Amino acid sequence: MGGRCGLGGANKAPRLFAPYFCSGLHLQPTLVSYCAGISSCEKGRQWQRALALLREMVRSNLTPDEAGWTAGVSACKNAGQWQLALSLVREMCETSFMPTVEIYTAGVTACGWAGKWRYAFLLSSDLCEAQVELDTSCYNSLISACVHGLQWQRALSLLRDLGDGNLDSDCVSYIAGMKACQVCGQWQWAMFLLRGVSEARLEQSTLSYNVGIGACAKGGQWQVALSLLGEMRGARIATDSVTRSSVISACCPGEQLQHALSLLIDAT
Repeated sequence: MGGRCGLGGANKAPRLFAPYFCSGLHLQPTLVSYCAGISSCEKGRQWQRALALLREMVRSNLTPDEAGWTAGVSACKNAGQWQLALSLVREMCETSFMPTVEIYTAGVTACGWAGKWRYAFLLSSDLCEAQVELDTSCYNSLISACVHGLQWQRALSLLRDLGDGNLDSDCVSYIAGMKACQVCGQWQWAMFLLRGVSEARLEQSTLSYNVGIGACAKGGQWQVALSLLGEMRGARIATDSVTRSSVISACCPGEQLQHALSLLIDAT
């Protein structure tokens, strides 16, 4: 990890580095100043500098707190550096710091975004072994990892686990599950989850219907797609360019395309 981290160009953005202000004033950097610097690097998308500060903390015999670890992992996640995010989580486990679900969720998300769903699930297994309970946000990150990994059955299993436990699924849970079904051509299951949003007394949105219509388009179900468009009109849910392109994709080619276009005009 050390070879890929550096402080090059740090003098161009000194405001990101609270510890360097301390050194300039001949003060000893503290845990608070280091973590503030790491958090600033994360927000400024300076993942290399965030890792450099974490390494410097260790050399100074300071142990990062939850905010420091989370910011470091999140900085790697936002930069698409899933290997480094995973490495940081593993490194954290080797310290005396107790793992938290927030840090693991950032690592799971990093792996999921990179399409490394197996690593995302390995991290969640590590969390369970550490006797730290997964929260809804972590489940949502795992379900999203299933989208990139084309693992629609696992996504449905995770949604069932959410329902069987003491956690409540939210709109993000259902939409992520629908996307996993959509990309795998499982339009029936996508429809099941779309109905589940209403049954769970959650608010339907343009996004949830767009995913549902997209699943119908992929499955060649133009009638269902038009029915969903009608539901959006009835519920006064706004349509957008994604809605229109998905409906046209579901209805084209065929005589039903003209009917779809008239419905789209009425919905705008």
